[in-house]
Amino acid sequence: MASIYISPIGVVEKDGTDIRVINDYSCPAGASINDYSNRTNLPVITYNPPGDIARRIFTLRQDYPDARILLMLGDVAGAFWHVPISADDAHMFAFVLEEYLVVDLACGFGWCGSPAWYFLPGTLINGLYEDTPCPSTTAPRSLTGLFWCDDHTCIEPEDGLRCFRANLALRRAMATVLGPKAINTRKFTGWQEQGRALGLIWDTRAGIVTIPVDKIVKAQNQGSPLR
Repeated sequence: MASIYISPIGVVEKDGTDIRVINDYSCPAGASINDYSNRTNLPVITYNPPGDIARRIFTLRQDYPDARILLMLGDVAGAFWHVPISADDAHMFAFVLEEYLVVDLACGFGWCGSPAWYFLPGTLINGLYEDTPCPSTTAPRSLTGLFWCDDHTCIEPEDGLRCFRANLALRRAMATVLGPKAINTRKFTGWQEQGRALGLIWDTRAGIVTIPVDKIVKAQNQGSPLR
């Protein structure tokens, strides 16, 4: 039987009152799980940057000047936890919680390979979403999905039931690939002209993007000791 490799864990705050357990797979330095992970075998990641969201908004504003351009955000619950670890390698992903030895059987937050392996189901979800027929009067084009890890950004012109169908298409795609519990209904937003995606605030009516004040303040506070 392979030896169990134990990594430390920590807890960080998320939005609101949520917390997230982070497995510190980068510790100890030079002899950690991340250090010994063969990154050349990881899938190549090609996520959509904020520039793609900006281009999508700009294009729709040009093509449909008389229509409201709406934005909806969708989220996958658990994200990395839907991707199992190989049985041959699970012994490397363990931690101790009080008197219990816990072996993580899914990709965890903190491992360098988790974003890359999650990219595969994320791509499938986006592909199913874009392949969903969604005919409408003024917007005959197919749906266009934008995603960054487990965050999906949908931007469409307001045209009859198009946005309603797009919402159902994204939920159906998530359930098809990862099961119905993957739909994070709490973080699904309605269709609106303003929304926060990738940490930025987007305004489709004005065609602008801004950095939230809290992020600016955080950056200023982090930079203060360096002055």
